[in-house]
Amino acid sequence: MTLITSGASRYVLIICGYALKFPRVSSWRSFLAGMLHNMSERDFSAMNINLLCPVVASVPCGLLNVMPACCVSPAALRSWRAAAEQHEQASLLLNIVELKSDSAGMLNGRPVAVDYGTY
Repeated sequence: MTLITSGASRYVLIICGYALKFPRVSSWRSFLAGMLHNMSERDFSAMNINLLCPVVASVPCGLLNVMPACCVSPAALRSWRAAAEQHEQASLLLNIVELKSDSAGMLNGRPVAVDYGTY
């Protein structure tokens, strides 16, 4: 079990092969931003784009998203970006993923964005 607290609007708990994303509770503003980010991520995941890590479960109002845990790395981000630039939805993908070293990981041998969405 690992708790990641470095996100601007969400905490991530890695447990049993899943990433559980909760809004930060450090302030009302960050809590609302985390809820909006979760809702946005859930909506984009529903588009079934293979370069986005799927949201496999969520709680209404953005209180929780559950995704498969991925091994994030700068190399995964480079692979993801190369694939995204060639994808038919390239303009969407490149606008909803912040290109940070922990924004992409590997899932079943393919690069996926693990932190995406806009609000």
